[in-house]
Amino acid sequence: MDKKSFFDLAEKISAGIATDRETELYLLWYDSFQHEDQGWLEEMGDRDEIRNNILSRIRNEIGSQGRRRYLYSIRKISAAVLLLVFAAGVYLWISNEKKEKISEELVIKNDVLPGSDKAVLTLSDGARVVLDGSLTGVIANEGEVSVENSEDGVLTYSGENNLDFDEITTDKVINNTITTPQGGQYKVKLHDGTMVWLNSLSSIRFPTRFSEEAREVEITGEVYFEVAHRSKQPFKVYSGEQYVEVLGTEFNIQAYEDEPSIRTTLVDGSVNVVTENESALIDPGYQVVSFSNDVLEVKKVNAEMVVAWKNGLFQFWDTDLEEVMRQLARWYDIDVDYLTTTQGKSFTGFVSRDVTISNVLRMIEEAGGIKFGLEDKKVFVKTTME
Repeated sequence: MDKKSFFDLAEKISAGIATDRETELYLLWYDSFQHEDQGWLEEMGDRDEIRNNILSRIRNEIGSQGRRRYLYSIRKISAAVLLLVFAAGVYLWISNEKKEKISEELVIKNDVLPGSDKAVLTLSDGARVVLDGSLTGVIANEGEVSVENSEDGVLTYSGENNLDFDEITTDKVINNTITTPQGGQYKVKLHDGTMVWLNSLSSIRFPTRFSEEAREVEITGEVYFEVAHRSKQPFKVYSGEQYVEVLGTEFNIQAYEDEPSIRTTLVDGSVNVVTENESALIDPGYQVVSFSNDVLEVKKVNAEMVVAWKNGLFQFWDTDLEEVMRQLARWYDIDVDYLTTTQGKSFTGFVSRDVTISNVLRMIEEAGGIKFGLEDKKVFVKTTME
């Protein structure tokens, strides 16, 4: 099968019109890839080019057919086809590992639903409001600012009685905090129009209205920003030992305590990442990695892959197993127990965050070299040894 035939077949599979024989040919290709047939890979062309074309087709398919078709496709396909069927949004292999037989002693005994829109809002007086879709409309008034919650998981701050923000006269700074638990996510529209997406186990502390001089917020976990442009009012995001300064832009900050670094990824505009002793100004498609020793590293990344979580996807590229499992643990609210070493295990994958965890675990198992057990909300991980 040459490259053109391969992509033609991928298109048929993503459109749901591939025959059983065509699906079989595709799985045969997958098996040869798993066994690292170098002759085959050379014939197929550049690996990164293959990856980019595949992911592009998946994204186009999901975008054109919508969420309902996407989820339906995941449910209807058989376990065998879950290996690599594009209509399900899955492209997964294990890097530098060959399939090996693993003990069947670990089993998936139950299932765990994916996360959902839920968070806790802490008001200025310390009162806590649970945000889960059951409480909608205006849920609080903080000074001259009203707080409104929608059914689809968006919290909006706006001036009371349609006041323009420049007309709000009180000088008192009123701070609110929104926190997402494991298995939670939420969106916030700040009073200046800035949109904020919070991933699981994340938080943002912010004024209900900003001062004229600056806009400053504090975050933990992972947060995506679409900052409303105000040329005379810079926007600063504090996380750990760094802060990010912008005027109007789109960027992602991952600052989980269990990750080895803080990663700031720019999607559009420009940002300046500042620590005590260093700073880095980056362009779109670049990421600043901030380490605990105050060292900043700038590198080029696939920004769309980094922010895939905001669009309802897990997307990995040569990601080590433990980082994959940390992401799953946050979203599915599970604990992970490693029964063997995970060194050398890395994955590339693309899968919806809307499927149950058993679907994700079985897909990774099919890639080879790993076995999962699931009991209640605890996942056991066992890998093969070279």
